[in-house]
Amino acid sequence: MSCIAGRLPDSTYLGLAPQAEFLLARTEQMYRERYAEELAWLAAAEWADRNGADIINSSLGYTTRRYFPEQMNGRTSLVARAAELAVRKGILVVNAAGNDGDDAQWRTVGTPADGDSVLAVGGIDPDTYLHIDFSSYGPTADKRLKPNVAAFGTVMAAAPGGYVRTQGTSFSSPLMAGFAACVLQQQRDLPVMTLFQKIQSSGSLFPYFDYAHGYGMPQAAYFTQSTPNAIAPSFDFVRQDSTVAIIIRPEAAFIPARTLPLYADSIGAVTPNGSDAPPVAKLGQEASHQPEPSLPNQEPVVGPVPPDYLYWQILDANGVVRRYQVLEVTQRAVLRVPLERLRPGDVLRVHYRGFTQAYSAS
Repeated sequence: MSCIAGRLPDSTYLGLAPQAEFLLARTEQMYRERYAEELAWLAAAEWADRNGADIINSSLGYTTRRYFPEQMNGRTSLVARAAELAVRKGILVVNAAGNDGDDAQWRTVGTPADGDSVLAVGGIDPDTYLHIDFSSYGPTADKRLKPNVAAFGTVMAAAPGGYVRTQGTSFSSPLMAGFAACVLQQQRDLPVMTLFQKIQSSGSLFPYFDYAHGYGMPQAAYFTQSTPNAIAPSFDFVRQDSTVAIIIRPEAAFIPARTLPLYADSIGAVTPNGSDAPPVAKLGQEASHQPEPSLPNQEPVVGPVPPDYLYWQILDANGVVRRYQVLEVTQRAVLRVPLERLRPGDVLRVHYRGFTQAYSAS
């Protein structure tokens, strides 16, 4: 609760929606895992609906003690079906993805986070802005995207006698519920699934996603800017014999204190002006080291600045991610993907500095 409404002793707000109104329901029974807890969750959701709740934060999940991973399809468990009913009543259900990411026996999200209309929240390490080890992975058993979004998995939270630094997606979830409350206060008439979609669309990676970060961390600027800033292309795909290379554009290669180098062969990716033709490689072309303006979609940031990682993935013909990876960018020729890895119908998709682009294997 302190992640939503908390306040430090010096009156600094700790929570994201400190003036929200709350209904508190306890559905867990200590020291035992009983199926009756899911019935209690359903009863609590009905009670919340009768009392006008807009958002449910549910920092729990049911996994190994009563289900198999292949049952995490959003339709099997009572609690997942109860969550779907709550959404139909107009309540946004925000749920922790789970803390089984480093469990070899169970790595996937628990239920009710597997629900199709449940906003499942994964955990991000605040030091790296990447997936935190314990946060559960997607997809669901029927290959749907989970988690949907991510928030910090390490937080300052209230504890007996004061505050502690603690971990878990049980804290990521209320952070997102607090964020959702702020959005709903700003746009009070949003239908619940429109709110759901807007939060996803505000993610730092959107439209890119993966099964560790979802669409990334939602951004408040998405809801406060009257018109979104144009996103400048930050890289090009370059076909090179048996590989596809991803080359960072010169204007996107400037990071604090240094410029990203090219490989020794100085490959420069260019696209003919006014043409939709694919980019071509020019060998022996030296990269420009003149100062370049920053990308126009980059706004001044107050507080820590997230690193500029490159995210890439291979999706099959059904849009299911077969492989994904996050790379720290240290040079402009950042990645080469062998064409033999791409099956017919596959799509190679890359995200860097707000820009997402796809390369089709067909």
